[in-house]
Amino acid sequence: PASPPPPARTPRSTAPTRSSSLLQAGHRAARAEDETWPLECGCAGQETTGAGGPAKTLRTAPVRLDIAEHGRRANPDAWITDFTDPVGIVTRALLQAGRRAAGLCNVAIGLQRKSAALLGAVPSRVHPDHVGLDHLTRETAVRLDGPEGEDVLPGLLTAHGETIAAGLRLPLLTRLGTVPSSYPRYHYAHDEVVGEQRAKRSRATEVAALARELPSRYADPSPRPRRRPARRPRPRPGAGAPAWGPHSSVRTASTRPRDAQDRWRRYHA
Repeated sequence: PASPPPPARTPRSTAPTRSSSLLQAGHRAARAEDETWPLECGCAGQETTGAGGPAKTLRTAPVRLDIAEHGRRANPDAWITDFTDPVGIVTRALLQAGRRAAGLCNVAIGLQRKSAALLGAVPSRVHPDHVGLDHLTRETAVRLDGPEGEDVLPGLLTAHGETIAAGLRLPLLTRLGTVPSSYPRYHYAHDEVVGEQRAKRSRATEVAALARELPSRYADPSPRPRRRPARRPRPRPGAGAPAWGPHSSVRTASTRPRDAQDRWRRYHA
């Protein structure tokens, strides 16, 4: 049988072809709840991989899907770059709703920069083999000068193991042979994390304090030039009246200089 005709081409939309978003439903007050109430149950208080993650998802996913629906009406083929936590679940919700979406997280580039600093190399030379999803990721190799370069991760673990562990026990990293991101610590060292969180203020409280400091931290330190006081505009004479005449709103005949009075009188004599 003859093959079916190709589908009709859709006219190219003038709407944006991609969008990105980072939102926090409920703001920092809701995040503080996500990070504190799990501690009452003996669980780690964390807004993504901790017990607060599902609570945040229930608040955030419907809002993100509603925004995506508005974007679909403008351009159904547009790509969405999602940076909204918990990014793995929110991105999955977008994909299940039929949206073209990709999750974005800064964990991978953070591990790359850290490896580059320990190696004394520029970050562009470091190519980590990064696996996993969003926050629950790990580096299985660290290569120099290209994705096919030499794997220097074993040497990094030998020389800088305690620094790389960053809260995890070094024997665990040696046994895994990989470098997890900071988030799996909520599972690998759960009881230790709960004890630390109960002894200090929540991350949401720290972020709120940081937000109050940012305006002064990024203010321009250079002294501002002193502004001269604005000069009051000189009143203009009324319409049809001479500038120095008796009907002038600038000066009256009694306040004009004597020679000006004489010239005015001779002009109107």
